[in-house]
Amino acid sequence: MFTHFFVLSLIWFVMVCITHQPFMRPAPMVFVSFIIGWWTGELALHWIALWGGICVWYIAHGALSDMYGVWGVVFHIAACAGLWLHFRKGGKVRSQLERALWEGLSPHVPSLREEDVILPETIPWTSLAFPFWMAHRDVERLRNVPYHEVDGKTLKVEIFRHKERPQGAPILLQIHGGGWVVGHRKQQGLPIMNMMASQGWLCVSVSYRLAPAATFPDPILDLKHAVAWLREHAHEYGGDPNYIAVTGGSAGGHLSALLALTPNLPALQPGFEDADTSIQACVPLYGVYDLLDEQKHWPNIGLQMLLRWVVIKRSVEEARALYELTSPATHISQDAPPFFVLQGDTDSMVPSIHAKWFAQTLGEVSQSPCVQAQIAGAQHAFDFFLSRRTVRVNQATSRFLQLMYQAYLDGHVSEKR
Repeated sequence: MFTHFFVLSLIWFVMVCITHQPFMRPAPMVFVSFIIGWWTGELALHWIALWGGICVWYIAHGALSDMYGVWGVVFHIAACAGLWLHFRKGGKVRSQLERALWEGLSPHVPSLREEDVILPETIPWTSLAFPFWMAHRDVERLRNVPYHEVDGKTLKVEIFRHKERPQGAPILLQIHGGGWVVGHRKQQGLPIMNMMASQGWLCVSVSYRLAPAATFPDPILDLKHAVAWLREHAHEYGGDPNYIAVTGGSAGGHLSALLALTPNLPALQPGFEDADTSIQACVPLYGVYDLLDEQKHWPNIGLQMLLRWVVIKRSVEEARALYELTSPATHISQDAPPFFVLQGDTDSMVPSIHAKWFAQTLGEVSQSPCVQAQIAGAQHAFDFFLSRRTVRVNQATSRFLQLMYQAYLDGHVSEKR
């Protein structure tokens, strides 16, 4: 009678184990680990409540009188305990981020005080209880604003701004992820854009051409056009065209870093070489920074196959120059803008060592701040909806952006001391 309960409990237990220790190979299991760890880990309390209720129901109907029922209860309790430990791991994130901000910014911002990087002690309970309730009452949204025409397609942006419509607001450009193949400007980055817009920023979520219809470097060309459009039109929406920060996750992390590290590069803005496409700050999350993977960080061939057959459509041997041109790591220089590199330490899609290597390499060369944080227990795309980690990371991102903008206004960002 309770065989199905035992099987469900065992599956539940395995899912929690994968959340703690995801597969890094083979490529198909990497994606499975991502989906399981993402939804299970970031919605931990909701799953504990649901499965705990199911377990109580089975116990009330005699599960403890049957061998399969008893083992089902055991696996259920073990799974809930494991998921609770994973939730508790998120409690480390606040101190991790505060330490990262202080260590990364203090050598560059002479006026920085320790209290400037202290994050709020508490998280709004609504953020934990209602993870998909991401709108903010003080923010208005302008939908489907066109910014560029290419190949018969109209590319558009979504604009988030404070309802009081302040003028001269700093701009945050959000680039969605999705492996350069899927994703949409209306779906990603909503927590951070609503937070920053509520604090007076003009937030812009941008679309770009996707593979397989598009081929590199099409996406970055589109994003360069978006920056040029903002420089010309941001004032119409209350934005300050002189200060544009960029953020994005996964493919958006790659593109945001590439955008920030290639200001006014003629090869990536053909036909509008004179446009100012510089970026003043960058916050990439779980991005790919070296398409060549010369450091051999990837333990599987998933990324190589995606680039070879879908995104670039040529092998490294056939198009090495293009791989290099569209790799952020190629363009690391002392003139890079301030960076805040964020990465989950249990990301199965992008190895955490990759972000650590990129941030370290950039920090050794750049004269601007380079902050790097590995988020405890975070899987790929962890910030897609509200969770304990999402709120903490967004608080830290807000603190970083506000400090960098104020330092920009004051002229207080210095070279390393």
